[in-house]
Amino acid sequence: MTKRLLALSLGILTSISVSASVITYDNRTTNAGVDKTDYQSSWNAQSTEVRSRDLTTFTKVLPQRPDRKHAQHSHLNISFDVSQEKAGQNWWFQFSPDAGLGGEIYFDGNLVERNTTDLWWGYRWSRGSELLEAVIDGLDSGTHTLDLFWAEGCCNGGQSGRFSVDDGATWLAVSTDNLNAVGVPEPGTLALLGLGLVGLVFSRRQQKS
Repeated sequence: MTKRLLALSLGILTSISVSASVITYDNRTTNAGVDKTDYQSSWNAQSTEVRSRDLTTFTKVLPQRPDRKHAQHSHLNISFDVSQEKAGQNWWFQFSPDAGLGGEIYFDGNLVERNTTDLWWGYRWSRGSELLEAVIDGLDSGTHTLDLFWAEGCCNGGQSGRFSVDDGATWLAVSTDNLNAVGVPEPGTLALLGLGLVGLVFSRRQQKS
C-alpha cells in the first residue's frame, strides 16, 4: 500500500505541469516601406533577414546590429500562462518601443491598440502618449500571447515593457520570471495540491476498506 501511495503521489505531482513564459524579439531592416494602417502586414511585407533572439526581460533592449542605426521593423512576441488559481485578474501592459513611425499591439491575435505617431518615451513612463498600452480585464486561465509590431526610421534607443495586475498600483518589468511568478501557482502550492489529492485518495480507500 505504501509503495502504491508513493507512486500515486509521484504521478500526481509530475502531472501538474507549469509552462514557462517566452519572450522573443525580432527585428529586420525595412526595404518595402511602412504601412501605418497595419504594422503586422508591414512587418511581413519586408524581404530582409529576420534577426531573432529570446530574452529573459524586455528592459532597455536594443535591436541587434546592423539594424540599430537603420530604418527597421520590429516584432516582440510574449507567451505566458495563467493558471485557474490566478484567473480573473486585470492585466495592464505598457511598452515603450522606440517607434518613430508608430506601432500596434495584438492580444491573443486581436488588435488592441494602434498608435501611428512618433513614439519615444525618453526613459520616462509618465509619457503616456509615447507608449503602447493594453488593458485586459478579468484574464481567463490558459496560454496567452502578446504581439507588438513597430517601425523606426533610424537610431533606435533602449526599449522596455512593464505590467500590473493590481490596476496600476504596482508595476513589474516584463520578464519571464515575473510573468511566471504572477501567472502560475508557486511550486509550494503545487506540491500542497498534489499531496492533498493523495490524501483524498488515501482517505477514500480507507473508508472502502
